[in-house]
Amino acid sequence: MRSISVAAVFLLSLLNAGAALAQKTILLGTIDKLEFVKEGTEYCPVTCPNLVEIKEDGTRRICLSRHGDCQLVSLRVIEVLAGTSPGPTVVGKSKLGEFGRPTIPMETRQVVAEIDEQGYASYIGATYSNDGVLLQPKSWAKVDGIDLVPMKNEHGVVPLELLRQRLREKR
Repeated sequence: MRSISVAAVFLLSLLNAGAALAQKTILLGTIDKLEFVKEGTEYCPVTCPNLVEIKEDGTRRICLSRHGDCQLVSLRVIEVLAGTSPGPTVVGKSKLGEFGRPTIPMETRQVVAEIDEQGYASYIGATYSNDGVLLQPKSWAKVDGIDLVPMKNEHGVVPLELLRQRLREKR
């Protein structure tokens, strides 16, 4: 009986993985599950469907990519920062990084996730401290077009409250 209920939960989570949001949503969440999905499946489109594409003018376009498979990240929603609430949990999908590495911050369980209407997501690691929630942006980190790198404090982190303020200013 237990194997049937585990299988049912797994199948339901996959069905929810493709659910589109009404608009882009930015949230603080806790990572519940990370799944890897093969390229070419429903939740992981092929990066280069045509390795060589011949255009009408005879030129050739060659597609090369170090990306392949995808990741499905199940998040327990702590707080919606912008957009509409997806409910208590949401699944974000994205391509794995270069050489098949996960793009979700593996060093933290909390993340700020930006999930678009099709469910594609990007993530920034977050931690709790005495000062509240602190974001750990990498050198390229943006949330809703807001560049987090110049917002880093002397410890290299960004207080979540500062991101909340910038998101309110944009609305």
